Amino acid sequence: MLKTKKIITTDNSLHSYQNMDPQEKFTLMIVDDEEGIRRAMERYFARSPYRLLFAEDGAGALDLISQNPVALMLLDLKMPKMDGLAVLEKALKKWPELKVIMLTGHGGVQEAVSAIKLGALDFIEKSASPDVLRQKISQVHQMWQLERENRQLRDRLNTPFQFEALIGASPPMLKLKDMITRISPTDTSVLIQGESGTGKELIARAIHHHSTRKTGVFMPVDCAALKETVMESELFGHTKGAFTGADQATLGLIRSADKGTLFLDEVGELSVVIQAKQ
Repeated sequence: MLKTKKIITTDNSLHSYQNMDPQEKFTLMIVDDEEGIRRAMERYFARSPYRLLFAEDGAGALDLISQNPVALMLLDLKMPKMDGLAVLEKALKKWPELKVIMLTGHGGVQEAVSAIKLGALDFIEKSASPDVLRQKISQVHQMWQLERENRQLRDRLNTPFQFEALIGASPPMLKLKDMITRISPTDTSVLIQGESGTGKELIARAIHHHSTRKTGVFMPVDCAALKETVMESELFGHTKGAFTGADQATLGLIRSADKGTLFLDEVGELSVVIQAKQ
């Protein structure tokens, strides 16, 4: 039988759909001039879901941030040449969304206050329990995930649905349009269900219009109109002389839709034998 991964219905019972776009990894940078500290951190976070970056001084940290989307920086306070407060100030001035947790081997109220005023998220002594640091990072990670999901949602809401044939602004129609804009960029089969006359082909054309294949052909095929005796050759093509009357080779409808969209209208009318060959 034909296999599909997503379902769209053209009635009010819209099926849920989850964006399967791949997620960027949460990038954690550790900045410390002591090699032993960096190695300990690497071992400690080796099994974490985070992407890890390391820098041994402030200049190296700023250079890495300029080349990588860093979400959180664990920044040592006391370092030669450029101390942690100077790195913090420069980093947040250029990348204000960056989250920074200051680390120090010698805690002090004055340094902590200065770091918070400059925009640090927190100030932790290196002698603190590893669980404290892990919990703080986990909280930032969760916050990062929520912010990312909110940005994606805002982007979807701000993207106009540009398909004039789908008229209506009722809640079910808006849900349908939102589902189409989310499904369209994916490379997968889609099943569209609905009574005759509800606009299944319009939905298929809308998906094609918003897909990466929109410059290719949109190939609608009325499966109910295909005669069973010629159905296989019409869909898959045939070579010259394959049967009586085959005076030339044909690609078939499926290959003709390559790099475009193939819409099999009334696909349930295809025989089980033909469906197994898809």
